[in-house]
Formats: sequence, C-alpha cells, structure tokens
Amino acid sequence: MDLWVAIALGSWFIYRAWQLTQAPEDKEQARSLFKFSILYMMLLCAAMVGDRILLSQLSESLDALACLLS
Repeated sequence: MDLWVAIALGSWFIYRAWQLTQAPEDKEQARSLFKFSILYMMLLCAAMVGDRILLSQLSESLDALACLLS
C-alpha cells in the first residue's frame, strides 16, 4: 500500500516542482510547493504507519488461522 502512495505522492511532487522550474520567480507557487512538501511527508508517514498496522493485523490473523488448522 505505501508503495503506491509513495509513487502517487512522489509523482505529484515532481510535477509541481517541475512547474516551479518553469516559473522560478513565482513566489506563490514556491510557497505552495513548500506547503505541499510538508503535506507530502505527513501523508507518506501516515501511509507507512497504516501499512505497518495492516501487516501486523494480517500476521495475527494468519497465526490464528494456522493454530486452528494445526
């Protein structure tokens, strides 16, 4: 899950950074990219935490299933 979130967010970040290279004097766009970079990091970390929680729950479910089948 976090791989797809990283790809999507990274692609969007690169696109916005490329837009800024086309108009480097645009302070509003630079500020917008800065704000997005903070949001990008927060969402990326949230995706990693969410992925870890899902994996641990899946692992517990598989362990319980293995005990039932033994």
